[in-house]
Amino acid sequence: PDDEREALDVAATLGHTAIVDALLDAAAARESAINKADLPTAMSAVAGATSVTDPAKQRALHVAAGAGRTGLALVLLHTGAVAGALDASGSGTALHAAASGTALHAAASGTALHAAASGGHTVTVLTLLNHGCPLSALDGKGRSALALALLHGHEQTAFAMLRSAGEAETLAALRHLITPGKKTRVLCVYGSESGNAKHGLERLVRKWKAAATNFEIVDVLTGNELAKKLGGGGNASAKNLEFVAQTADVLLVCTSSYGAGDPPSNMRELTKILGLEASMKSTALVGVQHAVLGYGSTTYTTFQNIPRLTDKFLGDCGSRRMTMRAEIDEHDPEPGNEAEYKRWDADVFQLLQALPPANTPPACEWSQPAGKIALLEEDEEDEERGIPMVYMAGGILFAALAAATWYLNHQ
Repeated sequence: PDDEREALDVAATLGHTAIVDALLDAAAARESAINKADLPTAMSAVAGATSVTDPAKQRALHVAAGAGRTGLALVLLHTGAVAGALDASGSGTALHAAASGTALHAAASGTALHAAASGGHTVTVLTLLNHGCPLSALDGKGRSALALALLHGHEQTAFAMLRSAGEAETLAALRHLITPGKKTRVLCVYGSESGNAKHGLERLVRKWKAAATNFEIVDVLTGNELAKKLGGGGNASAKNLEFVAQTADVLLVCTSSYGAGDPPSNMRELTKILGLEASMKSTALVGVQHAVLGYGSTTYTTFQNIPRLTDKFLGDCGSRRMTMRAEIDEHDPEPGNEAEYKRWDADVFQLLQALPPANTPPACEWSQPAGKIALLEEDEEDEERGIPMVYMAGGILFAALAAATWYLNHQ
């Protein structure tokens, strides 16, 4: 009713949050009822059909959100619909639809939150936010749901969104009001012998690409492929780590160790470059942020050697550690591994949606959750070329002298 909306506007303007909450609760109780016309869709949802699309390629949740049909949206959410899922065209989520109150294709293919916000459907918007739809997600034109609510004159809806979302999400949404359309660039790198690390990273990339995100995956490479782009290609003296900072805002590394704690064969060249740069106190990665997902088995004494070294080297070169490294132990029961994998996934995804400034203090030290590392020995090929492969062991031995000697002799 108009009177209720006017009361909400006045209460919000005057800052009477208790009154705003009471009015929203009353509206939620009224709007949570299922309309008779929505019963067929609700029954289909209970039967498991939550991802069916209409001819315009909109999911049921997007349609419900765009029309402000909170009751139907709740049924869909409770029966498995994903609050932050993209529409079938791959461009938006239900939050965009609820924000705009129109068909999703008319709202630039956003999330259901975008659609609800554009239409001023405050209760639907809050329902979607409470079910995990990200406020900072962007529509097909690079706009947040907050921007759409303001664009369509729904200040009370925008106010409610800002009060409901977390601090990081709110800051990200506000940032996009100033710099719309700019997404965080993410470079993914892996090192793997058995394929477990590779598949673990690819699984996350597929999941993230299917969600409405404020970031873009610019590439997925092996460590050696990245080393080649840096000018490495087997010669660690030809390096240009600045390429990473120019190409990406975030570097995600998923790697295992091989043999006696050595790098996987497709990670060797990057490990050499990072180790040498770290020993030279390089600042080439200042402005970049990183996270490491490690695979290994505690049956080996050098468990997680390369993931730990990689995490350390990246920090030593100036990159900010955005979250604690995950250490997957393939010797442990599967549930424990999956929990740690999901923890890292959730942490990284949330951070990528609302990336802190790169000059923020690191999330933790490289030695968390553990800091035991072992020396890496030169192989015959490296020894012939004089490339140092000795890095550090448990904080006791640092091979700066060997690396510096090699560096000076090759200038």
